[in-house]
Amino acid sequence: MVGGMCSLLGTSTNLVAASLLENYDAKQKIDLFEFFGVGIVICAFTIVYMALTSWYLLPREVRKSRDESENLAVDDHRQYLASFILSKSSAYNGHSVLDSGITTAKDVEFVGIVSGGEPLPFDLNHTFQAGDE
Repeated sequence: MVGGMCSLLGTSTNLVAASLLENYDAKQKIDLFEFFGVGIVICAFTIVYMALTSWYLLPREVRKSRDESENLAVDDHRQYLASFILSKSSAYNGHSVLDSGITTAKDVEFVGIVSGGEPLPFDLNHTFQAGDE
């Protein structure tokens, strides 16, 4: 998207802006490369920024030891916690954790279930109900 800011056809926003300007004043038109000066500066800045900061922003892979019992390179500040709440129309309602297949997600560790406002230990036989978290 950043590279698309260099020309009129690069992004749909540029086309909308050109159309609005033409509707406002038919004598004014935006040339194909009129955005190039500003676009190239933003593009260069973005490339430099991403080259310098992406190493720190992206999560790293955690490698396991040969016996899979311990992590060799744990990167604690790059682990994330996410939760989801099942709606009434969820396809998971009435299915156990094991039957739902959600435990097969790669690089995901399930830590617990909250059902009816009460935390439960993670159990593969728990049957999901609307409102479970």
